[in-house]
Amino acid sequence: MPKVGVYTHRNEWTGSVAFGNSVATDKVLHIQLHNTGDSNALKIGKTFTGQLQLIRFSGTKSVDTTSITLRACSDTDGKKLLLEPTTGTLIQAVDGSTTYAIVYKAEAWLNMSTDDIYFFISTNAGTFTATEFYLTWIE
Repeated sequence: MPKVGVYTHRNEWTGSVAFGNSVATDKVLHIQLHNTGDSNALKIGKTFTGQLQLIRFSGTKSVDTTSITLRACSDTDGKKLLLEPTTGTLIQAVDGSTTYAIVYKAEAWLNMSTDDIYFFISTNAGTFTATEFYLTWIE
């Protein structure tokens, strides 16, 4: 039976990756889009067709870090660009804690032979340690 309507999915990640003021292939966040907890496990690593919607990173930063630049690629070397480098300002949590977040809105329709996306981040200065990641996409 064919699908009817639009389905919204999300990916969530927790961990710790520290990013500095230049991109590096050993400092990358790898996400498999079908590994959402609500998708068929047989799809993980397979063809992906969908639209990226929202990308959010949160974590801690050094005193001199005020912004980060995000780029997304479909390969580990960062050669196959999916989302161009975009810079945004880190916003402190409302409770005044040391948690900062940044949100990007994407409207990128993708049709890829795999569901792998690699996020490369650089800071304007100092370090940003990503501890949570959230992404939504539709199909």
